[in-house]
Order: sequence, then C-alpha cells, then structure tokens
Amino acid sequence: SDASLAVWSGENRTRRDLSILPREGTVRLAVSVTGYDRAHLDAAGIRSAPSLASSHTLRRELEVTLHKNVEVAPSAATIVNSPRNSLRVEARHGPGNFIFSVDDKAVAALDHAAGNSFARVVPLRPGVVRITASDACLSSSEVATTTVRVSDVGSLELSVEDLVQVGQRVTATVRALDSAGVPFDSSQYEFIDIRLIADNENHLTVIGSESSHPGEFVLSGIAAGSAVVTASVALSGGRTVQSPPVQIHVFPPFTLSPPEVALVPGATFHLRWSGGPPVRYELSFETGDSAIVSMENDLLGVIAAGSTIGETLIRAKISATHSISRQRTG
Repeated sequence: SDASLAVWSGENRTRRDLSILPREGTVRLAVSVTGYDRAHLDAAGIRSAPSLASSHTLRRELEVTLHKNVEVAPSAATIVNSPRNSLRVEARHGPGNFIFSVDDKAVAALDHAAGNSFARVVPLRPGVVRITASDACLSSSEVATTTVRVSDVGSLELSVEDLVQVGQRVTATVRALDSAGVPFDSSQYEFIDIRLIADNENHLTVIGSESSHPGEFVLSGIAAGSAVVTASVALSGGRTVQSPPVQIHVFPPFTLSPPEVALVPGATFHLRWSGGPPVRYELSFETGDSAIVSMENDLLGVIAAGSTIGETLIRAKISATHSISRQRTG
C-alpha cells in the first residue's frame, strides 16, 4: 500500500518477494485470486473452469509494521568506579520490547525494569563490559552493543597560573584521567572527590569553587611568598592519586617611589620600585616629555633632568609571561 516502505519483486505466480526499504512505518499487503491457470486445469483433467468465488473470499490482507534494528546510546562510555555512579543506556527503534544483558557481571551490574527502554549500568570494579540490547519482537534483527569501561582515577593534571598578586584570585583547573590516560567526561566529576591543597596557607589559600564545574578551584593570594599546590583523589583500598605539584608565587602590588621628585637641570635620580612578579618579568620606563626629564637608564630607572623647566610624568610598567598561555601581560 506504500511503495516508499516496501515493494514487490519477482514474477512467480505463487511466490513474490517483498523488498523492505530503509524506512519505518506500516504497510498493508493484499493477495487476491483473479483467475485459474489453464495448464494446471488441463493437467488435472478439468475441462471447464469452476466459477470464482466472491472477491472477498479470494482476497487476503496483512498489515506489516516495519521497524529499524535496535540501536543503543551511548555507543561507548567510560565511567568512574564509584558505588554512587551509574550509566543510563538507552535503546531506540524496534517495537519496544527490549532485552538488556551484560557480559561480565563481576565488573558491572545491570538494572533494567521490564517495559523500560533504558537500563542502568552500575560499576562494581575496574574493567570493561559489553552491554547488549535486542527486541523480543524482532528475532531476526541484529543485537546492538555498547562498550563500557569502568575505571578508577589513573592520574590528575593540575593547570594554574603560577603568579598571583596579593589580594587577587586565580582559578586552578584539575583534569581527571582514567587508567588509560583518557580524560573523564565532565559528568563523571560528580563522583570524583578532588581535593586541592596549598602547603602554605599564610601565603595562598584555597577558598573553594566559583564554578559549576567541580574540577575548578579558586585560590587567593594572602601575603607575599610562595606555596606549593597539589591536587589529590583518595581511591578505595587506601590508595591516593596526586597531581604533579605546582609552585605559585604570591607577589605584592608593583609600586614606584618616590611618588614625586624635584630636580635641577642636569641632575640625575634613581627611581626605586618594588613588588610585581618575581619571575619572567620585564620592566620598562617611559617619560611624558623627554625635554624635561629623559631616561638615562631604562633598566635601572635612572632619570636625568633636561634643560627645559616644567613637569612631566614618569611611567613604569612591569609585565610577566603567563606560565600557561605563554602570553605577556601587565
């Protein structure tokens, strides 16, 4: 009844093949008798053909519902080995009478209620399992599979700028990787208890997270000095996974002194500066009017009064290279 779903093929009078097209839907098949084969009647010794019954008697119809093979999503996943964790595996297509199974019940348990189109995979220990899904009403269809890796946290990566000014904050990002070195999906961080520790809270403190991502932490510079920051995760059996440590320098604001200088023509003066980043920095000075005051030594901040009487502004700028972006700011 719908050539976009299925079409007849072949010319045999007693057998026809139905070609199914790759679409879902319902098609109605009809078969009817329109006459007799004279050759068959002669072979049976029947000289006159019997009368045909009514068209209703010699017509049969069948309604066929066409479904795609069962598919499952996700096709593959890695989950954290935690009793609080579970993975939803969803089956699609087919009539809807789904059957789920797991090939290794020691690695993961399968929770499926009859009539539901999904099952939950509950991790039990590290390993790899294959989840299969099929439809009881499609006995000839291929089963759909998804591969699920259950893994403990194998390693941690800590990313944070190593320079922070006193009174300012910096964000640290911790990335958790599985035993194969592949980063976990962000949805798995809910089941990973990441802790960030600074070894010297007199200089740097971990004040928590200002982001919805549990792998991000905010650090605050308290006083000039340095602190070593490490991320860690406690695993079952008393084991602990730690990130490589990162040393963070906390520096005071950059200042130039004295705030005001009076010079006679031809005199020189050495400006003093303090604070600013202690590593990977560049310092530069700039005068507003070199006829009044010029820079005698840009590196040391030595200024020389010119022959013109007046006032001008000396600017000092310190910039540092970021440890992550490698860009210079300041």
